[in-house]
Amino acid sequence: MNDLKKANALYRSKKYEAALAIYENYETESVVLKDSIVFNINRIKKLLENTVKSYKESLGKADRDYLKKQYLEDNASLAKVIANVKIYLNNNKESWAKFLVNAALEFWGNEEKLLLLQAQCYFVTKDFVEAVGSCEKIIKNNEFCSDAYKIKEQALIELEEFEAANSVFLNMPISEFPKEAKKRGVNPCLPKNFTLPPLVGVNNDYTHILEKVKSIDWSNFTYVKKVSIIITVYNRSQVLANTLAGIVQQSYPQSLIEVLVIDDGSNVDICEPTIRKYEKYLNIIYVRQKDEGYRLAKARNLGLSLCKGDGIIFMDADILPLSQDIEKYMRVLHIDTNCVLIGHRRYVDVSAINDDEILKSSEYAESLPSINPNNDVAGRVDDNGIAFDWRFETYNNTNFLKEDLWPFNKASGGNIAFSRELLKRAGLVDEAFQAWGCEDGEHGYRLYNEGAYFIPMLDIICLHQEPVNEHGEEKFDDGESFRSKGHKITKQILESKCPAPYARKFTKGRLYEVPKVSIYIPVFNGEKYIVSAVESCLSQSYTDIEVVICNDGSTDNTLNLLKEKYTGHPRVHLFSKQNGGIGSATNYAISKCNGMYIAQLDADDRLKPNAVAECVQVLDYQNVDGVYTDCEYIDDRGEYVRDGWCGGQFDRMWMATSMIATHFRMFRRRIIARIPSVNENIANAVDLDLWLKINERAHITHIHKKLYQYRWHGQNTSIAKRKLQEKNHVIVVNDSFRRLGLSDTWEITSAGNKLNPRELIVRESSTECEVNKLVVLIPSCKKYAYKADAIRKTWAKKLSSLGASIWFLYGDPEASYAYTSSDCLFVPCRDDYESLLLKLTLGYEYVHKHFNFRFLLKIDDDCILNVPKFRSLLKEQAVCEQYLGMAVHKKGVKMNNKWHYGKCSTPDFDKPYKDNVAPVTYAKGGYSYILRKDALTPIIRKLGVFKSEIQDSVYSYEDVRVGEVLAESGIFVRELDVKLNDAKSLKSDDCIEDSLLIFDVSDEPCFYNISFENKMEKA
Repeated sequence: MNDLKKANALYRSKKYEAALAIYENYETESVVLKDSIVFNINRIKKLLENTVKSYKESLGKADRDYLKKQYLEDNASLAKVIANVKIYLNNNKESWAKFLVNAALEFWGNEEKLLLLQAQCYFVTKDFVEAVGSCEKIIKNNEFCSDAYKIKEQALIELEEFEAANSVFLNMPISEFPKEAKKRGVNPCLPKNFTLPPLVGVNNDYTHILEKVKSIDWSNFTYVKKVSIIITVYNRSQVLANTLAGIVQQSYPQSLIEVLVIDDGSNVDICEPTIRKYEKYLNIIYVRQKDEGYRLAKARNLGLSLCKGDGIIFMDADILPLSQDIEKYMRVLHIDTNCVLIGHRRYVDVSAINDDEILKSSEYAESLPSINPNNDVAGRVDDNGIAFDWRFETYNNTNFLKEDLWPFNKASGGNIAFSRELLKRAGLVDEAFQAWGCEDGEHGYRLYNEGAYFIPMLDIICLHQEPVNEHGEEKFDDGESFRSKGHKITKQILESKCPAPYARKFTKGRLYEVPKVSIYIPVFNGEKYIVSAVESCLSQSYTDIEVVICNDGSTDNTLNLLKEKYTGHPRVHLFSKQNGGIGSATNYAISKCNGMYIAQLDADDRLKPNAVAECVQVLDYQNVDGVYTDCEYIDDRGEYVRDGWCGGQFDRMWMATSMIATHFRMFRRRIIARIPSVNENIANAVDLDLWLKINERAHITHIHKKLYQYRWHGQNTSIAKRKLQEKNHVIVVNDSFRRLGLSDTWEITSAGNKLNPRELIVRESSTECEVNKLVVLIPSCKKYAYKADAIRKTWAKKLSSLGASIWFLYGDPEASYAYTSSDCLFVPCRDDYESLLLKLTLGYEYVHKHFNFRFLLKIDDDCILNVPKFRSLLKEQAVCEQYLGMAVHKKGVKMNNKWHYGKCSTPDFDKPYKDNVAPVTYAKGGYSYILRKDALTPIIRKLGVFKSEIQDSVYSYEDVRVGEVLAESGIFVRELDVKLNDAKSLKSDDCIEDSLLIFDVSDEPCFYNISFENKMEKA
């Protein structure tokens, strides 16, 4: 046994060969002891394998002499040695670096900077034991050298000395927590010319949906989706008859319409004659439920259980649709199923007409004047005493709900549409609502959580049928209306089921049916810390929470502990499943969360008491979908160690390659419905995978407060599984680039930094520009329609036949959204001279969002393109380029800054352009230029600036501004080696076949006379 103690002492002293000799010769009958000895033998052999030959043996004598003479003899310079050691390391000349730094240490002694470089050299050459030794020398003299601790920690991890690595981490010098979050510079992983595509569909911005809808030629569209119109009614048979007559008059195909009339126990006959009358006009189903009081929710669910439509419309019996309303709803639902469509109303008196008149013509009802119905829910009244839909005031303050935090409470159940697909995810109407009001708000809340966009259909304003009498709405003996009395009841139910701040005010300690926040905890074999984690949730100052625990097949006592401690606890929900890994457990846990906001806690960590409250405050009042905080480190006993890494202000470009979203993290439930689930095929880096997906679709912000306690205990994934985490880090970043459409033009590789293997380098990949991946945008205007016709029939026809997508760009000042029609793209702006830059930018935004392409050619409508030559040029000269010009204007060269005088729609623009010499080298717009898809992003980001310039009557030269904006993002023009010709100077005998482009074409015949047909056929 004394020999064994001696061997253990030698091992601890890093005298591995001597220890190994004793271990290998030691004999014992104890099986346990034998296993321990074998373990130590294998570990020592691995350590010795990682120890390479000494630095003197790894380099030839001539090289050693050269290095000594060059750096350590005449005029020796420490700074020069340090600089060249780093150069050698960066150029994979590790043996040179190691010899030079060791020789320098002999020359200068234990200089800290040299010892640190020596440790880096040893680490790079996998001499991990020696790296640890160098670091220990530094720390002995300077206990505050954080770099020495970091290298020592990583070297010990490589040696699989996890407990020792953890001890090093916990003893690192403490740095002061900054008062303010640091501002981020440029992400070093990304080249300056790298851009991320703009966010699409963020928050409730439904623009992308309506742009698609407006771009369809509906006159030639064949509708295929069925619609179910669910009408709830109580007693009002004549009003119902009017509504059914309005449905008969619909422009949407009657073969695709089914009507379900659900009678909530009327005490008058609805079926005879109203339903019977309309059976011959409509596919109608009538169902009556027993009169049990106000049961609107139950009636709607009865209709939902019977309906067969792809689209569903809730329509109250007193809502009379105009002739195209159903078609307008269904156009959107043909394009996108992840939306709720909000119809509107105006109040009319229908006492003077009947359904027979509406059957003859819908104009009878549509011509009725608006009134004030004198009830307490009619909405707003204008200066003339006429009621109008209250939501229009809200739209003015929220950019038509795009910036509304709670758009679902504008979706009144009496006139809305949604898809069956969305309904399946959100569920039926809640039948707990048994008085007037709020059932639509609660159902809308669940639709919102499923990621739905709430779209106000501004062109759907149905007629709300109201009887007019001097007394107004019927009231109870106490003077209160039926609706008002019911709303007092239902808003209390809504408070328990909908956590949005307009419906629920926080009351500490109160338990609600639906919690506001769900904190999910995936756990596998976490018996040591799991109770501490859960208790930190239950001790939050903000108590409107639930804790969702997913036990991922633990084999220790985790499950028993949780059952014993939390069975029956109203705020803790425990689920168990077979072990599937952290990705599987995360997805499962999230699927069980009921809250509007979802937060994540690791099973070995803790929350500080105000963590939830601080994040809720952000999500309640800011239009972001995700928020994260800073953290502090604790040890295995829960004692404070030091402040955690502070990632600084949020930056989307940094998040694209790095996990800057530190703990504590919280996000809206709806964003989960809009992104792919977590990757279940990776064992770690799951948090990064999730937040990369959020970063692709949502706004994120940061709280600069330490609200999370990250426990370091030696078996953390970042220690015990660091290599695997580094591998998975690259995998999930690559996946993100693929989802963003960047993988065609950018590739991700390791930076080769052995001290930080997660450091990435993003490089441009070799990308050929093929014609079938090309979008051509031709800005024009209506007065030059003859040019567009000529282009269509000549060079554009040829280019299109090769697979290019060709679009003429126009401004439409009456449009709210960009749209396409035939081969024309219309954008919402004026179509005048001064709006060219704005028009182009809006066009770039649209094609970037909706088209699949790699390059874009912007070419004016007075140009003729030599298609065969252009096709060859793309293959030969457009590889990897982001910005190509047929001709360029050099930086500093004089330019005419009054060129626009007299050309704009108003003299207000006749002011000199800000520059009279070119501020950058730019591609001349009149000769066309080519942009790679990712180069459009910086231009699109300036959309607000360009709009402001127009409003301030500032004329901007389109080509100059494009060049300036791109140069700011590190994207510079390259001039193509091409020949151009001016149409005005062409002579009949000129040879033009070598020209790529003929510009300034003003005469229509010129488009037809200048032909490259022979070249085309040859190509």
